[in-house]
Amino acid sequence: MNVASVRNLIIWGLAAILLTVAVKERGCPGSHIDREARYERHALRDAGFVATIPERDLSSALAELVAQNEMLSAELERLRKLSPASRATAILRAKTAPTLVKDVGAPGAAETTKVLQNPCVLTAGDTLRIDVDAILNRTPRGTYAILGTAAAVRIGDPPHEIMRSPFSLDASTLEVAVDERPHQQTGWGIGPWGVLQLNSWGLGLIAISPSVKLPLIDLGVEVMGALGAGTEGPIAALGVLVRY
Repeated sequence: MNVASVRNLIIWGLAAILLTVAVKERGCPGSHIDREARYERHALRDAGFVATIPERDLSSALAELVAQNEMLSAELERLRKLSPASRATAILRAKTAPTLVKDVGAPGAAETTKVLQNPCVLTAGDTLRIDVDAILNRTPRGTYAILGTAAAVRIGDPPHEIMRSPFSLDASTLEVAVDERPHQQTGWGIGPWGVLQLNSWGLGLIAISPSVKLPLIDLGVEVMGALGAGTEGPIAALGVLVRY
């Protein structure tokens, strides 16, 4: 086996290793950070807490929500008139557990036991539920606007909505300084590349590793490897990309 054969064998071996690692990492939904996040969400749900579900696109869920809730649709339209560039970043839909309506207590009973007892609306023994729909919107300048509605629903066949109203919400967010923001995590990237010279050309695949934050400085480093073949034989290249 001559030197050229050994060189070609090494190049194609590195190509197979690099592409295998890239495809394997891409095949697992995300990196180990994504897997840990999924485990965390499942643990929170098992404990009875609400854990968000990340979505790449909220347009279909948003369209479904506003189609079912005309009042919320009107509130969203009003917000967009004030901030046309704002976009929905989260959709919240909550329902309380069905609760029996208590009877009006005797004089002097605790105020929490006194509820409306109008036979046309609610009677003792009815089952009531509160439904909340909310949308979290973010403007281009980073301001968050929360809009939503709450409804009281008498459970039956069919359920009867007693009332619905927009709600007001006071919320506080933690302002994070620029140097405290977590470094953006990127996954594996893979795609085609080509090169054209005066008397030759070549085609191949390029793979980019996930970004790794350098210690002590807020910079991310990614390794790029390109492998392919051209009119003059195999082609290999290696590079480093620094993100800031």
